[in-house]
Amino acid sequence: MRGLGKNRSPLGMFLDANGISQETIVKQSGLSRNVLTRLCDGTRDSSKAQIESKQKIISILRKHGYDVQASDFW
Repeated sequence: MRGLGKNRSPLGMFLDANGISQETIVKQSGLSRNVLTRLCDGTRDSSKAQIESKQKIISILRKHGYDVQASDFW
């Protein structure tokens, strides 16, 4: 469902560019789909998301070999 004119945050754009599905992150991190959707949607304020949620996402991406930092997305 990439490229359907959705607004995307830097995290959403990164996932799209690297072919990583939100469902993959949800399953591996234990986060709810709604939390991840809010973080990938560029129209909402992601600063309200819990630091722990953001750390889980960064941890998953690092396990997959991506050299990312939280400041890359938030």
